[in-house]
Amino acid sequence: MNSDRFEAFGSGPRYAQLAKTLFNEIDSKQYSIGDLLPTEYELCAQFGVSRSTAREAVKQLVQQGLVVRQPGVGSRVVAQAALLDASEGETWLHIQALRSVEGQALPICLTDVYVAPRFRSLAGASGRLSQPLISHS
Repeated sequence: MNSDRFEAFGSGPRYAQLAKTLFNEIDSKQYSIGDLLPTEYELCAQFGVSRSTAREAVKQLVQQGLVVRQPGVGSRVVAQAALLDASEGETWLHIQALRSVEGQALPICLTDVYVAPRFRSLAGASGRLSQPLISHS
């Protein structure tokens, strides 16, 4: 186990310590947008933690909007805190939408939108939309 990496973040649940370590590695660009994080098994070996601890740590990053999990692929970095101008612990509104063309069965894209806390009162962003989520006026 690389215990010196945990000591820097004090006490608390091991998953939270590991999540903080991974958060810092993403924030320092050790892992860039598009990179895969180590697998749960690799995290277990690297940090000497259980698989459930590794899984929960990655789940914390998913909830922060920094990572997405893809079955059969892994956990991919999709954002960096500095890029989002986010502070640890903030709750962002996450909107996920399928874009489609009328009359075609399959969607043409999946869009993930993260809305900063100061804009949480966004109105009209639910259900089926027929106009852009954001317009430049």
